[in-house]
Amino acid sequence: MIGQEQLAAAKWPRKLIEEPSEEGQFEVLILRSAQSVIEAPSCRQKYLLLRMPAVASTDPAFARNVESRKRTFAELMNLSRQHHSMTFQLVPRGYGKTDSNGKLQLTGCNVWFAKP
Repeated sequence: MIGQEQLAAAKWPRKLIEEPSEEGQFEVLILRSAQSVIEAPSCRQKYLLLRMPAVASTDPAFARNVESRKRTFAELMNLSRQHHSMTFQLVPRGYGKTDSNGKLQLTGCNVWFAKP
């Protein structure tokens, strides 16, 4: 992963906006005005969209990886209710670039994330 940043999910107002898909993809909205780790100067939206990517159907570990994403989603739901945090890695994959200081800067309002 390039351009990694870490964030604690419960440090900012956020909401989960979908149940995981059959491929394990789901999304989390982070209130943009409350964020400090993620720079997104071109984003004009109220929220940043963090997306857990889907598992490719050709992945030999498809079922295991989808189940892992669904567990992450359930863990996020539980931690959110308890106001606890979870750390993620941000993965730009076309949604960001690294600035001259090595900090991730989003080119829009979206970014992929992964559980380390």
